[in-house]
Amino acid sequence: MDNQKIPTSTGAVILIIIAITIGVFVWVYEQKQGSSVTIQTPTVSKPNTKVYTSEKYGFVFKFPGDLTIDPNSKDSDIILNNPLGEQRVIYIQIYGNNDMDKAFDEYLLQLRNPDQKNNVILSNINIDGNSAKKYSIENYTDYGNTWITLNHNKNIIRIFGDDSTQTNKANLETVLNSFVFTK
Repeated sequence: MDNQKIPTSTGAVILIIIAITIGVFVWVYEQKQGSSVTIQTPTVSKPNTKVYTSEKYGFVFKFPGDLTIDPNSKDSDIILNNPLGEQRVIYIQIYGNNDMDKAFDEYLLQLRNPDQKNNVILSNINIDGNSAKKYSIENYTDYGNTWITLNHNKNIIRIFGDDSTQTNKANLETVLNSFVFTK
């Protein structure tokens, strides 16, 4: 068999095809490695996170470890205070057997103050497969300036949050995003 020379242009094309093939294999491998890390990330708990479980009402939620549960809390009134324990930043109330829309509207009417011009922002959200209503109100500070109302197992659950700072807003989002019903 005679040695035949491969033209330079053909050899260059073959080398480019091999290089591209190797590059694609490396890229696919790295993508698979990156996606496996992403899939595992949600299952890993954030450090310094606590869990509240209500056996009576059938829900669980996580909250930042620097918040404390107020000693006056009970299963139907859960109060989470800031790290110094001096300010309530999240307040959860449970009421029995109410119509969510009616309860929400009645509560909103209680908050209206003709002397203040409060801007109310209403949105529909979803918490663990349950429809909920979220109100944010400007210039309101008794329980916080945002509250969420939802109906679960014939109970009205209201989650009040002070989201006037980025930290408080992140704390409220942690609770809302981790809220799960167990029954």
